Amino acid sequence: MRSFLLVNDMRLLAILLLLVSGSSLAANQTAAKPGDQPAPNAVGPTATFDADTLEPADADPKKPPADDRKPSPRKKKHKRGAEAADAKPPDLGPQLGDTQVQQIKIGISITAEGGACEGIVATTPVPIDWAEQQVKVVEQDVSAQVRDFDDFRMIDGTVKQMVLTVPYLAAGEEAHAIITFEVSRRGLVAPDDTAALVIPKKLDRQLRTYLAASIGIEARNPKIRSLAKEIAAKLKADGPSDAALAAAADETKPSKNQDVQDAVAGAVGVAGKDRSAAIEAGEPTTWQLVEALYDWVRDNVEYKEGPFKGAIDALKQGHGDCEELSSLFIALCRTSGIPARTVWVPGHCYPEFYLTDAEGNGYWFPCQAAGSRDFGGIAEHRPILQKGDNFSDPDRPGRKLRYVSEHLKVTNAAGKPKVKFIREPIGVSAP
Repeated sequence: MRSFLLVNDMRLLAILLLLVSGSSLAANQTAAKPGDQPAPNAVGPTATFDADTLEPADADPKKPPADDRKPSPRKKKHKRGAEAADAKPPDLGPQLGDTQVQQIKIGISITAEGGACEGIVATTPVPIDWAEQQVKVVEQDVSAQVRDFDDFRMIDGTVKQMVLTVPYLAAGEEAHAIITFEVSRRGLVAPDDTAALVIPKKLDRQLRTYLAASIGIEARNPKIRSLAKEIAAKLKADGPSDAALAAAADETKPSKNQDVQDAVAGAVGVAGKDRSAAIEAGEPTTWQLVEALYDWVRDNVEYKEGPFKGAIDALKQGHGDCEELSSLFIALCRTSGIPARTVWVPGHCYPEFYLTDAEGNGYWFPCQAAGSRDFGGIAEHRPILQKGDNFSDPDRPGRKLRYVSEHLKVTNAAGKPKVKFIREPIGVSAP
């Protein structure tokens, strides 16, 4: 009798539990009223983002309705990425222009004339990737005597050398290594808005080298320093040159940065202010300062070809070719606290200078010191061979080089090795 009652009690308890849970479930399934706010963990309307741009995309009508699961960590990460993209400052650097695709054959050929040669090491610079240039190898021709031909060497991060090593070359034999490169070179277009660009405040070790004096770029010379101050003072008193105003007349887009800090070149004695205060005071922007240095060189140094003599001699003599004009402009920039360097292309060189935006993002801007007036952008499509003008080559210890040229070293030679350095453009085509 007692066990029967116990079983009945348990059945009654189970029925009561079922009734209670059923009412709770019905309450939870009640439809939400219009205007009700979702619970803190509920999923409301969501936006999808394009994987490349992180921009909101239209909903896919074939996509099933979103379930009631919480957003995955990946979705949260994408949302943060979209917010970060909105907050990213505009790119104030030069913009990529039109493209030319060309092939260039670069290599080394060595012949052992009059006797065998041992321990041959030859080097030649080859083009590398830059923002405005992409390089790929399309063909290689390497003779059997060459060892470890894939041995390329970087110097200071801006020069790449092909290294040809031949342990032994019998009399009369020829060894060679020749590479055909395809170079896609783009022109650079100067930015429309330059008011936010300033002299950099913090420089890493490599950028600091572009403030120092180097061969033919006498940035610390008193005459260079005095001239830079004179140009800056004249700019402040008289305003931009006619050439600068003529170039600016082509710009139609208004400035988007009205509250710029450090709009004036502090390195030559002009205090940093916001842009509105600088305009009221009649003070120049950093871009105008660099442009004044550029125009002074072009207006006062006549183009005349000849052996390299450096910035000071070009200043004294009043003439020089692309190397002297570039060197003088670079020297004036460096003494003003503006990093600058030489860019080397086949048969020519030109300078580029470095400025930053208010966030500290840095940009290199090219210009043509000789030839057409291209400032901040350049319609140049020849392959870039190297950038810089103060190199140390391991094969030439104790020497500083303006340009890392071709080099041959032979440990032991019974005769006289004959070397031919090859650099032959093959053709130019549209992309």
